[in-house]
Amino acid sequence: MAGAISGVPRLPASSSKARINRFNAGVGFKDPDQVRVKGRMTSTVVLGAANLPANPEDGETVLLYESTGPVIAIAIHYGGLWYKAETEAIT
Repeated sequence: MAGAISGVPRLPASSSKARINRFNAGVGFKDPDQVRVKGRMTSTVVLGAANLPANPEDGETVLLYESTGPVIAIAIHYGGLWYKAETEAIT
């Protein structure tokens, strides 16, 4: 899957100690806060905020559907809390 993930540096081409140290320090990243994934991704669909996973890892992402709105949102867990980014219908 060449080109599926960008923003992550390749392994050092040679075994020079300096290059390996730079790689391990993350110096090769284009942007240390952003990695772009291109391709097909799957997500868990959760029906209602009351059904969000109880013990998620930081960064866990789900597609949240709340029928009271209806609201479709991407919910992301971070620091012990769930955050949601609501979507807007595209016509």
